[in-house]
Parts: sequence; structure tokens; C-alpha cells
Amino acid sequence: MQNKDNVFNHNENTVEYRFARAKQDRRHLLIVFSGFATAYDFMGNTASGCRSNILWIKDSFDNNYSYYLCKKMNFSIEESVIALIESIRINLSLNKSQCTLLGFSKGGSAALYYGLKYDYKNIISSCPQVNIGSYVSQHWKKSSNYMIGNSNIQEKIVTLDSLLPDLLASNRIRESNIYLISSPDDIQYDSEIKPYLPFFWKSNNFNFIFTQSKLAWQHSRVTRYNIPIILSIIYAHGEGIFPRLGSNVNGEVEYPKLNNEEIIKEIKNKKNLVAELFTARIELGKIYLNGSAFILGYECDSFSKIKQLLIIKGNGIEKSIPLGKNLNRDISYDHFDRVYIDYSAGNITNYKNIGIDINDLPYGSYILNVQVMTSGLSFEGKISALKNLDLMEVHDGKIITIRSLEDEIILEVNPVINDEDLVCFGVSNRWLRNDKLHIDGHFIVKGIIQNSWGDSKFILTLKNNNETFNFPMGKQTIAPESIVFFNRYSYAKSGYSTLGQKGISLLELPDSVYDIYVTLIKDGIIYSKKCEFCISTEDSCFID
Repeated sequence: MQNKDNVFNHNENTVEYRFARAKQDRRHLLIVFSGFATAYDFMGNTASGCRSNILWIKDSFDNNYSYYLCKKMNFSIEESVIALIESIRINLSLNKSQCTLLGFSKGGSAALYYGLKYDYKNIISSCPQVNIGSYVSQHWKKSSNYMIGNSNIQEKIVTLDSLLPDLLASNRIRESNIYLISSPDDIQYDSEIKPYLPFFWKSNNFNFIFTQSKLAWQHSRVTRYNIPIILSIIYAHGEGIFPRLGSNVNGEVEYPKLNNEEIIKEIKNKKNLVAELFTARIELGKIYLNGSAFILGYECDSFSKIKQLLIIKGNGIEKSIPLGKNLNRDISYDHFDRVYIDYSAGNITNYKNIGIDINDLPYGSYILNVQVMTSGLSFEGKISALKNLDLMEVHDGKIITIRSLEDEIILEVNPVINDEDLVCFGVSNRWLRNDKLHIDGHFIVKGIIQNSWGDSKFILTLKNNNETFNFPMGKQTIAPESIVFFNRYSYAKSGYSTLGQKGISLLELPDSVYDIYVTLIKDGIIYSKKCEFCISTEDSCFID
């Protein structure tokens, strides 16, 4: 897929789009119209399994939404969009029956409109608005002004409202393969979908997915809930197969109450703390967090049922800070396990949206934990980041950083001027016997994380005036007291040793006095340290 927008100039309009060619031998074009939330829908991982050609069309004209239709009731935008679609289709040598129009919300309206008006018979539409004029004038004033203008407004609203109903009432719909997705929990269902269902049923292959689930509780969540179904239809179309699904109700299974109670009890008994950070930022020496913290199985549908504290630990300090929260039902969706449990108040953010002031923290490294109190219980654990965090701010003579590791988040406060030795190197054991040399110890570079066996390598080097000999080394866990930097969790595998602690053979080396070096290699960066002693292979002894 191209990561850059292309432009199609037509009728003094510039239509922005992206295009991805089909994988393998698929002879199909998927045309994607976008809703209000994003410039392009159905991108990234969601689209990765699609083998069709894909044309994404952006609805952005003069920095406004237009429903891919008009500017001040001039429908040249529509003419430009269909010209782009036809240009791509003809270039691919496809007929219209080898194309599918896909859209969600605003994009769903466009998919229906272009599909029915221009005889593209395969249409997938999730939660569309049928009464386009009324909807945009009531909910998107800027777009309404762009599309309708400022004169004869009501008359133009009626005109836009009639576009889709007229097409649905025509005979064009009979040969279409239409896949419509909606839900009674979509506030738009009663006005935008329900009155027009009899028209949809005129299609010889009308397929209606009606979602009834607590996990699809509003307009924007219905499409997300149905992504598996939408993908299955898209994949089938890419193979030239157009399923007949008929009318179906999908959603949660209502378990008997007793089963629900048993399942919830099972979940509670696991005592699993969820502590996830969605986003973070640092601003003027204060940190702002947004995430979730709750205990699986314990409902927290209101603020009164749960309390969360941020715990900043490290450097001999433990600081507890009250956290705020917003109701976020997406958390219940993301952590659904057989039965619906409302975790809406499990969201965490800054208390009263005030940044957490860390200016009084001494220089050092700190772990971010969270404490959750609910139903008379208290749990504490590390917070982990859903996405990699690597934040930094220079403020008031300090460098403040927030970094995510495998299962924890580290906050560091350091001076801007730092003359600290950033390398900690030492030899713990050494011996020479039976023509073999062994050394082991620790090699730590501040900020170079070594907490797993495979993330760095060590090399032992013996060097005299003329020759250099290199030997691979193994790794070992080091004692906590060897770690002089603040965050001991990052350096646990910073120990080096000859392989198997069996030493390296000196038999092939010429008799000489050799300097000893240990080299650390991590992510292409090389650090070397010279030992404070040498060896004489002739006398088989160390020279201090």
C-alpha cells in the first residue's frame, strides 16, 4: 500500500486517495469510503488480510466533509469521485460486478449512493445515514454549510434527504448484493434504517446483520463489533463469491443467571489486576496519564465503586497520588470474558485533569505502580504500556523521561549536566590453570538495557604488541549489589563469563604478555573496557 496520498484532478476538484494492488491473482476491487472519524477507514492491520485491489477515497474538499457529494449543491464532487473510481476500474480491466463498495457511517451512505446510482452491485454498508440532509444539518454544521450553503436551506435539505430513498425505491436495487449492518442501540437506527428496510428487501440478495449486544452500545461501536463479519464478506467478494446470509441477529449469548455467577466467581478468584497505560505526556515538569486500572471480575460501573492511586517507587521513595477517571465503556469491550461485566470506571487519568507534579522528586529512577481498591479489596501492581513509550522533556534544569520496558514503566529524573560515569565494569572472579583463562564479572552501561539472555553479546580479547585474539563469552545474572544505577530491573543480565565458566584455551597463543579487554555489543553499539591486570602466558600468571 502507498503511505502517501495520491491526487486525482477533475472538474477543478482534487480528490485524494490511496491505492493498493491485489495480492496474488485476485480480480477484484474494493472501494472504501470513510466515515467522520478518520481520513481513511479499513487500513493497517484490519486490511492486511485482504487480497483485493483496494481504493481508499478521502472525503476532504476545501478541508470539509461533503459526503462525497457536493459543494453548495454543486455535485461536481460526485462527478470527480466517480471519475476516479471508473479510471481505476478501467485501468484494472474489471467490470462493475468485480467491485465492492464499502463504507461505515458517512462512508456507508456513500457506498449505498454510488453503488445504487452507478450500478456497482456489491455494497457493504454499516450504520449509514439515509436522510443525509437532515443528519448533516443537525449534527455537522460546518459540513452542512459547505454542502448546502446559506440560502434556501430547508429546500436543499429535502433534496439531499431524497437522494438515497429515491434510489432505494427504484428498481436498481433488485440486482444488488447488499450487506447492511445496524443495531437497535444505534441512536440513528429508528430514523435512518428502520423506515427504509422494506425497500432493502426488494434486493434479490439483501443481507441484514442486526446486532444486539452490550458491547455495541452506540453508533460508533456497532461497526467495530462486526469487523469479523465484515472481513469475511470482503474476503469472499475478493474470491468472486457473494454470500447469501439473509437476516441475522448477532450479539451476546444470555447465560442463565447461575452460570453468570459461577463465571464471575471464577474470574474473581484469579485476582488479576489490569493496569494498562494508553497514552502519556510530560509537560512543564508534570505528567499526564490515560489508561485503565481495575480487577477482573469486580464490576465498577460508577466512580463510587473503585479508587485508584498512582504509586511512584524508587530511590528510597514511595509516593502515592490519587488518580481521576472518566467512564469508558471500551474497557468492558476489550476485557470481555464470557459474560458482560461493566468496567467503565476502570479508566484512569489525572485527578481533575491536573498534571502530576514531579518537580520535587530527587534525581533517580522510579517505577510506576498502581493501587486499586474495590469491593473492600486492595491490589497493587506495575503499570504496563499498550504501546511503546519513549518520552523526554527538559524542564527547570532536569531531564525527565518516561520509558516502557517489557512489563513496567520507568520514570527517570536526571540533571541536564551529568558528569556521572555511565559505565560500571568489574571483574568478580579470575583464574589461570591447565593452560586456561577464566574471568567473569559485570559490564553495565547506563541506559543500555540488558534484561534478557539474547539482547547483548560479550567478547573477550587478548592483545599484545603484535597480535589480537578474540573469544566469545557467555552471559550471567549479576547480583543486585553490582548495579550502581537507579533501575536494577534493566540490567539483570549484564554479567559476562567465559563459556560455561570453563575458561578459554591458551595453548594456541604465542608466549607473551597480554592485555585483557571485555567488549559489550548491543543494538550495533560497541563498548570496550580494559581490565586492570594482564596475563603472562609464558609464566602462566596474572600481572597486576
